[in-house]
Amino acid sequence: MSKFSERLRSDKKLFLIVSVCIVGLALLVLSEFIPDKDENVTEDLIVNENVNFNSYEKELENRLKVLLESIKDAGKVQVMITVESGDEKIYATESNTDNENEERKYVLLDVDGTDNGLLLKIAQPKVRGVAVVCQGADLPSVREEITGAVTSVLGISTNRVNISKMKS
Repeated sequence: MSKFSERLRSDKKLFLIVSVCIVGLALLVLSEFIPDKDENVTEDLIVNENVNFNSYEKELENRLKVLLESIKDAGKVQVMITVESGDEKIYATESNTDNENEERKYVLLDVDGTDNGLLLKIAQPKVRGVAVVCQGADLPSVREEITGAVTSVLGISTNRVNISKMKS
């Protein structure tokens, strides 16, 4: 070991190579203790998507409730909306077609050194069903008006709408 240290002191190139290796190893070890930004961003996106998903449902329910309460003889109204899934993100793709195969690739943009897909649009979740409970549900005219309002506003069929009388 003493021969190596003597040679290291006398040979400046060897000293430089060993020093660079030691610094590189130290940086590798230290990098394990620094949190990865991408992991935090992914977790934040999942949380934000769930919040947006729930707030989208609640916003629809509140707006529909206000609308339905304004129908004559409907009375007090409660609305519950269920949706199939969260927002659907649609990204741009490009197609390369040769003789027999078609290859699709996402269009990528370089943003701050990371590749991100080119987002064309975000499709809102599809409504699965609507339950309406109201005081005036025993009147056929009220049921018809509520069904018409819900189906036209949300773009769903009548078999996805349930209207029930509110208990007294």
